[in-house]
Amino acid sequence: MSKSRIGNNVFFSMPVTLVGTVVQKKVNFMAVAWVSRVNAQPPEIGIGINKTHATAEGIIANKAFSVCFPNRELMVRTDYCGITSGKAADKSKLFKVFYGDIKSAPMIEECPLCLECQLTETVEGKSNYFFIGEIKGAFADDTCLDEGAIDPLKADYLLLTMPDNHYWSLGEKLGDAWKEGKKYHQPLDSNMRRYTMKNVEMTLEGNILTMKVDLSKEFGPSSSGKTIIIASTEGNVAVEGHEEAKVGLNVYRKKS
Repeated sequence: MSKSRIGNNVFFSMPVTLVGTVVQKKVNFMAVAWVSRVNAQPPEIGIGINKTHATAEGIIANKAFSVCFPNRELMVRTDYCGITSGKAADKSKLFKVFYGDIKSAPMIEECPLCLECQLTETVEGKSNYFFIGEIKGAFADDTCLDEGAIDPLKADYLLLTMPDNHYWSLGEKLGDAWKEGKKYHQPLDSNMRRYTMKNVEMTLEGNILTMKVDLSKEFGPSSSGKTIIIASTEGNVAVEGHEEAKVGLNVYRKKS
């Protein structure tokens, strides 16, 4: 497949969010697409905000912010929040506002998912701040839940593409993460499996085999979706030096 070199300032499909802050004692919301989870435990999320925006001022002053995920019904108001500065307009009345435990992290009732975050770290770039916050509370509409988890199609999240600057909705489900790859049948003997293990260290002293697992780590949901994987040998693994001995280990916890 041929490739073409394109400009380095590349963008890709991104979630559309509304970041809530308090700026000079007034509620403010800004449309933000530069958003990512950055840590598993404690759960943390990062957002990229230009230094000139009122939102950056509010986050630095209050050390808190919210991340709310709008749906298609909120597209017009969401876009307005992206093209209108909080320094020039009062955006506090655009939505029904509610709060969790952090009173300087306003959230939006109309959004299917809202996160309240306490600022933990600020990374300063040349043009933007990257604010990292610990998620202190997550609030989801009951109508979007399926057995306690958010159904993304019911939530009807917005996506943004650049540089065409278009909004999109989610399409069809294509497969199951952490499961589809198991259909790829590359020959892998038990001696090689030790290199695919997740969070499992094996040491052998004489005839004593010790297995070490870091219980603070996570590798996403199991294939059933009911548990969170902490560690796995990814099948049966041969013990080095004793290849006739095989070990299979899965460590997991129930979803909270």
